Amino acid sequence: MFYHFRNLSVKTTVISALYSLLTALIVLPLKAQTITSGQTGTNNGYYYSFWNAGGGSVSMTLGAGGNYSTTWSNCNNFTCGKGWRTGSSAPVCFTATFNGGSNGYLALYGWTKNPLIEYYIVENWGSWTPPGGTSLGTLTSDGDTYKIYKMTRTNAPSIIGTATFSQFWSVRATKRLSGTITVKNHFDAWAAKGLTLGAFDYEIMETEGYQSSGSSNVTLNACGTGSIGSGNTGSIGNDFGINCAGKEIRITLPSPLRPGAVFVQIFDLSGKNLFAASLEHSSALVKISNTPLATGAYYVSLRSKDISAVIPFVKTM
Repeated sequence: MFYHFRNLSVKTTVISALYSLLTALIVLPLKAQTITSGQTGTNNGYYYSFWNAGGGSVSMTLGAGGNYSTTWSNCNNFTCGKGWRTGSSAPVCFTATFNGGSNGYLALYGWTKNPLIEYYIVENWGSWTPPGGTSLGTLTSDGDTYKIYKMTRTNAPSIIGTATFSQFWSVRATKRLSGTITVKNHFDAWAAKGLTLGAFDYEIMETEGYQSSGSSNVTLNACGTGSIGSGNTGSIGNDFGINCAGKEIRITLPSPLRPGAVFVQIFDLSGKNLFAASLEHSSALVKISNTPLATGAYYVSLRSKDISAVIPFVKTM
């Protein structure tokens, strides 16, 4: 539909009102959604997963951006969280409140295939320190020491059904509720001990409980502070920037940044994935061409060996 504006001030007012509306859509969180049964999906640009073995009461509420909260009472076993459909060695930044009860933990959690591996980087826990067993050694990362473990699960639930597989663990010596997880340090330390990961499946900042009661409130942050810029732009502090003009989107990355691939995804506010590609870059600029996005509000998700961010932006023309 085409509208002809005779009066420039009227046109300007309409555009300004449209921008204000779209900005409100992306700044104000969508109505929180509470789930109590197993499912996966996308919410505010983040992948989420909820798995529950049954028993007791467990709920997960999907909040704004990378936020979610959980409560559980007399559960059997559950795991849930927000993160990424495809894991990587990108850094992860988080803040949380956490009550792990007698047996719960807060961890970066994921899976790989070929080989089938379940992995944990544990940042906080309840009365019992996971996973038991004998440590294979330690690594130092992000201001503390982590113990490394390898465990075997036999005929246990997995992402491919009941299977026998290995678990790789890093468990922090001192509990914490916020910070940056330099994931690559853990993967490198595991590899040095012969603990080989496969092809990445999903990766989330999880809450897990086993035969316990507790609660959590967890937020995944970009490693920086997010904000919306003026029309057609968005930013995360001084580290990331985005500008879209016509069918091209230009993303400015932190500098210095090692050359390599950046996995880029674009989502609308409903969580629909509109674009996904692994893009090579040799400078601090990534260009996405031929993306005819309609006027509206979106999220761009970026992950590489150096960066992890979800950038909100508004397209007004």
